[in-house]
Amino acid sequence: MKAATVAIGLIAVAIAIIGCSVPSSTPTPRPTDTPRPTYTPYPAYTPAAAVAPGPIHTSRPTSVAPSEDFTLAVVGQSTERFSGAASDAYDKGKEQLANGEYVAAIASFQEAQRHHGKPAAVVENWIGLAYHALDQYDMAIVHLSNAIAINDNTITRSNRARAYVNNAQCDSAISDAQAALAKAPVAVAGISTDAEANSVLAMCYYDKAQYLKALQHIDASIAIANDYQYAKSEVALMTELREAIRYELNPEVGSIKEWFFSAARIAYDKGQEQFANGEYEAAIASFKEAQRHHSKPSAVLENYIGLTYRALGQYDTSIVHHSNAIAINDAAVYLSNRAISYSNNSQYELAIIDARDALSKNPNTGEGINTDVDANWILAVCYYEQSKYLQALQHADVAIAIANDHQYAESEVVLMTELRDAIRYELNR
Repeated sequence: MKAATVAIGLIAVAIAIIGCSVPSSTPTPRPTDTPRPTYTPYPAYTPAAAVAPGPIHTSRPTSVAPSEDFTLAVVGQSTERFSGAASDAYDKGKEQLANGEYVAAIASFQEAQRHHGKPAAVVENWIGLAYHALDQYDMAIVHLSNAIAINDNTITRSNRARAYVNNAQCDSAISDAQAALAKAPVAVAGISTDAEANSVLAMCYYDKAQYLKALQHIDASIAIANDYQYAKSEVALMTELREAIRYELNPEVGSIKEWFFSAARIAYDKGQEQFANGEYEAAIASFKEAQRHHSKPSAVLENYIGLTYRALGQYDTSIVHHSNAIAINDAAVYLSNRAISYSNNSQYELAIIDARDALSKNPNTGEGINTDVDANWILAVCYYEQSKYLQALQHADVAIAIANDHQYAESEVVLMTELRDAIRYELNR
């Protein structure tokens, strides 16, 4: 009887064969941790500078800032003038903020406030934006609220709405965005508070699964943005949100597309980074937080949680979460990933069922990935473990052929080839 112990790796999993005559030069690899997921179907937003105008649905949302010289800062209908030491500290804070020196900028703006001698809404607004850029949304809300207490205007309302939505406080964000729309807009080339407020409302209604309302507001936001000559990159971000909304109104059968925005996106990005760094327990917590903030149950998030538990060697729990993903969307990628966990848990018959189900569906593909490869690879591993070497060889050959057609990484093709060598060895000995 052939016994096997399983060693887990993020890229590949190898079987250490005990008590048989397979040479050490022909190890038997497990399939790679297929798609994480196969492809990640959400807009890959790049955080913009903290003070640049733009829509809320970036991973670090941009914020509305007055467009004056800032020695004379115009907020709503009032003016705030800075002179002497206050002006110097204020200018220094602006420069530091533009350079991404957010902590130093906060100190400079606070110094400007001390020299100014009275509360200044524009200073509180900038401090709020700096805390926002640091992802300290509670503190951002405090200072933006201070600004609103001094001068309740559309800019500070829009910025606090933005902080609220990233802090998973959509009801408060909606209230502020609606209040901003009720006031006279601030609009210059490349920025309009009406565009920003409508974008916030679209994001919140998307998170609440109120897609018709979301579509109404994102259409308004895009129209205004085009009127005020927004940067193409910012209009593209709004268009991504509109695409997500339209998809929810008319989903594609068999698609694995999902989008994450605001607090859900922030938690999701954090989880991905933690996963990549091997911080698996932290990644699980982040993915679960993203699920709490997301508008509906997410197969992508359940899949990631399953992959993370697998990386911890907790195959039973991994299978639970992959099963949750399949209950939401029985796409090939999720079936393939559960098959891998079944295989690693020595539940070969269940792994075979999932792998065959995956092959019966349209493959999920991307650069260097194809679920038909992974399903065939899993079948080869399972049949090898069951000593069904002819069947194992058939699937290993298919996996390698498709992998070469889809430009798989050389290291992964090498692992498949080592498995095929091990199968051939068993057939010929």
